Amino acid sequence: MQVISTVRELNETVKQHKLNNKKVGLVPTMGALHKGHKSLMECARKECDIVVVSVFVNPTQFGPNEDYDKYPRVFDKDIELCESAGVDIIFHPEPEEMYPDFKKGGTLKENLQVKENSYIIKVPEKYTNRLCGKTRPGHFDGVCTIVSKLFAIVKPDVAYFGQKDIQQLIIIKNMCKSMNSDIKIQGCPIVREESGLALSSRNSYLSEVEKVKASTIFKVLSKAVMLFKNGNNNKKDVFEESLKLLDKDINIEYLEVCDCNTLDYCEKIRHNSFIAIAAKVGNVRLIDNVIIG
Repeated sequence: MQVISTVRELNETVKQHKLNNKKVGLVPTMGALHKGHKSLMECARKECDIVVVSVFVNPTQFGPNEDYDKYPRVFDKDIELCESAGVDIIFHPEPEEMYPDFKKGGTLKENLQVKENSYIIKVPEKYTNRLCGKTRPGHFDGVCTIVSKLFAIVKPDVAYFGQKDIQQLIIIKNMCKSMNSDIKIQGCPIVREESGLALSSRNSYLSEVEKVKASTIFKVLSKAVMLFKNGNNNKKDVFEESLKLLDKDINIEYLEVCDCNTLDYCEKIRHNSFIAIAAKVGNVRLIDNVIIG
């Protein structure tokens, strides 16, 4: 397995594989890898000749009050997990390699200003004025910017993303469609702990007691699905009944039903929609969702 830190070396390495008619899969990550990430790598390993995993904490998707500096960075452990999943290449650049205006050793405030000095993709408001986009302005602009950079460098045949970040997944699919990209965007199922809690890098911030409380988030979603399958598609009634299972110490940010293709809000729960939730357990913000049909 190769560890590459420069755009030029990665571009040349992948280009050689492409000349040899190798199918290339890309798994973009911010590191702090867990079994959920590994499932994406394993999916890529089954379908592709060459698997590239990017490990890069992307500054342009963080807001000024978010945890860019505190985001877990455990690259040695990330290497071990990638090796166990059969990854061929890890791309681990410094921020200034991806954003020339990033100041090495600069303050957090200075480095978040990279958004003001760089070409940043602007995601249409119809995709960002809802769900996580409402409380994280500019977040998906930063996500699409780094993803488009990775696509330009790697030129993968397939890119793999987890369903847990379903708004991100749908936005990236629509970005590729809008930009006439022929890269296949493959969404992969959420991986959960035995309790039902969706795996997330942020789970490391939770105490054992908080993890038990957080597991009730999935109970809410599961109850909603059960009620729908039993014939109740009334969003208000379903949510009211389902939220009875949520731990009293968890604060809901949103609980919504959206279309799987357009992200439009749905008046009723229906097939080809998803139920999404964001909630805070202590100071830790968690998201989860289930797809209907």
